[in-house]
Amino acid sequence: MNLRTGLALALTVMATFAACVGDDPSAGPLSDGGTTSSSGGLDGSTSGGASDGATPVPGVVVDDRYTAGTRLEPTWLALPDGSQRFAGWYDTKLRITCTYRVQANGRYACVPDAEDAIDSAGIYADSTCTMPQAGVVDVSCSRIPPFVRLTGGARCFDDVYASGASLSNPYVLVGACEPAFDRGKAFVLGAKLASSDFVQGDVEEWADAPPTTGARPIRAQFMRGEDGSLGFHRWVLETGKTECTFSKQSYDDTVRCYPVAPATVNGFTFADPTCSTRFAEVGNQRTECTGETTQIAALGQRTSDSCSYQLTGTDWFTVGPSPATSFYQKNAGGQCEAYPVTFPRTRIVGTQLPVETFGAPPVEAPAPGATFSSIHVQLPDGTRGRHGYYDGTRNVRCTMERAADLSIRCIPESSSFARYVYTDAACTESKLVARVVSAERDLSEHCDGDPRCADAGLTCAAPAKPTFVRLTNYTACSYDRTTRAFTTGEALVQYYERDRDNTCVNHVVGTGEGVYDISEIPPAELLGAVPSHP
Repeated sequence: MNLRTGLALALTVMATFAACVGDDPSAGPLSDGGTTSSSGGLDGSTSGGASDGATPVPGVVVDDRYTAGTRLEPTWLALPDGSQRFAGWYDTKLRITCTYRVQANGRYACVPDAEDAIDSAGIYADSTCTMPQAGVVDVSCSRIPPFVRLTGGARCFDDVYASGASLSNPYVLVGACEPAFDRGKAFVLGAKLASSDFVQGDVEEWADAPPTTGARPIRAQFMRGEDGSLGFHRWVLETGKTECTFSKQSYDDTVRCYPVAPATVNGFTFADPTCSTRFAEVGNQRTECTGETTQIAALGQRTSDSCSYQLTGTDWFTVGPSPATSFYQKNAGGQCEAYPVTFPRTRIVGTQLPVETFGAPPVEAPAPGATFSSIHVQLPDGTRGRHGYYDGTRNVRCTMERAADLSIRCIPESSSFARYVYTDAACTESKLVARVVSAERDLSEHCDGDPRCADAGLTCAAPAKPTFVRLTNYTACSYDRTTRAFTTGEALVQYYERDRDNTCVNHVVGTGEGVYDISEIPPAELLGAVPSHP
């Protein structure tokens, strides 16, 4: 019943738009009632008498405690309930938001939140292909960003460049110097930024001893910038010292701090001729470049007992230092045979970790009767961690994202997405609908003896009708990305679509499928948040 797949879904959804600061808006984003200081230490000492965010203070939302430095400033979202939520660091010298990432020198640096650019070697700004190399961003980007990343190839780390003037006629050197057509938006590629151009930082831990009830399973780490800035960096599990985020990923439907795993267990291929030893694939080569050791890997699970292909659980495993050197798969008859494919950057998987490894902090309920609530988890030391938002007017959890009107608004959460279909037999009139389907085949062959497969042979009816549906405009540049929200209406009995031959065909809605009309929620009716920086 469990279709073992790679964990393709991002485990960092919680980190994209998380929750807010403390409940008292008058206290300020870093305050616990006193005056904050940018020179405090991790022992909690400050010149103003209040904690600088590094020592546990009961009731405080740990991951929204930040102090500005001489160059980095925290940015904030003003939320509908009057509180504020950290939205990222702002580099006042480069005049752009930035995020701490490990650099080639092994230290963290607050690197500009640049957009991806095509690795444009061989693209030039003039017809003789002698002027400086040009940069190119995807044609879907509305403008050229101030900084771009060149990624891929043999690079261990992203190269960040300043962008220059726009180019209407770039050229490419392919034997001769010729016009470069259909290459996206081109511009003069400026200077490459060095690590010294960014604010460097160092990770610091809590200064207090663990609670008397035992070792703290989840710890907070802070980032201290060389400019004097200080702020929450990430949650870390005591087991494996691995970064984690609060989410539901186990079959017990409990919120835990699950690892942001840089390695994924291969669900179909094995490292031994008996097909019993699994291996994990390291997600990128940064781990290899920095000498870090991957200690936890994830195996995503999909089940057919819920009649859905949605991710419903994840199993976690320890990872050893040894790579897999040969690969095997089971054939149609169940026999293990050599698999003629080589996987790069692998590690042999060890024992499975119990979900209790990741804690189970209680989740606060939304405020009764409130139009908007920030949701937090309660940690053993009395502090809190952000976990999400709640739209009380629609009785649904929501996430802060850029809406169609380009404002930051709380978009209702949903696992269903809008799609286009045709309403006429010529496939000329289209409209958006919500379509949900059950499992399309029996997945029992992937159970591997898992007891959760007991009902693998059931017949799936149509999934439940979703209340809300989303549609995200996934453009190449993040500043153009917007999300729309819809409510569902009447069920459809048929629609039209084009098949692989581009023929317009009539699709009659059958068993195990639900298709519904949808109505867009006007962006102005969604709860909004106001950013402190553009």
